[in-house]
Amino acid sequence: MASLGAVATLFVEATDTSLRSRNAEEVRLLNARTQLYNGAHIATGTGRGPYHHGIVTNMNENITIIHFFGPDKRHASIRECNLEQFLAGNDDSSSKTFRRRQLGFLAGVEGDVRGVNLRPLYLIHYEYDNETARQATVTRAIDNLEQENPITYDLVSHNCESFATYCRTLQWESEQVNIMIRDAIAPTVTAGVILTGSVAFISVMLARRS
Repeated sequence: MASLGAVATLFVEATDTSLRSRNAEEVRLLNARTQLYNGAHIATGTGRGPYHHGIVTNMNENITIIHFFGPDKRHASIRECNLEQFLAGNDDSSSKTFRRRQLGFLAGVEGDVRGVNLRPLYLIHYEYDNETARQATVTRAIDNLEQENPITYDLVSHNCESFATYCRTLQWESEQVNIMIRDAIAPTVTAGVILTGSVAFISVMLARRS
């Protein structure tokens, strides 16, 4: 199964198009505790590929995040991690790479730490935002974390961004997917090549790369 990450990286390489949310504001790590809040929709990424998304559910010492993540997309699930792990792209806090990145985070260092690149942090803003909406977001994220029948990852309809958006808006929607459909899939369909779902993304991206 292809991941949004793999396909989005091909897309960015082929089109030089940013997949960053139009409502994203970069947050310096030093300001994370003052700018983030319970129910915040956050993202991280370098701009050279996709952005990973999640929901802040507890502004505790480590800042708890619920996100759609896995070692590979076949084993992706709704999981809980802390902010350091979210930015590192690694749920394994015992790994050497994670500890090196965590060192930079805890020290308030932004950029490279001993050769390890820290991904930037973004806060996604919503037009209609209040405490009620934020609390409902946290409730939905926790409900999905605890549900008995886990959500199955799907490149187009159920990915990390669409999960975070659903928790905020009740709509399974991914702005990154919409951008790729607009700039890659739509022209292909116009040309008479009608493909759907993951096959469409992969076919178009590989065609553009070749």
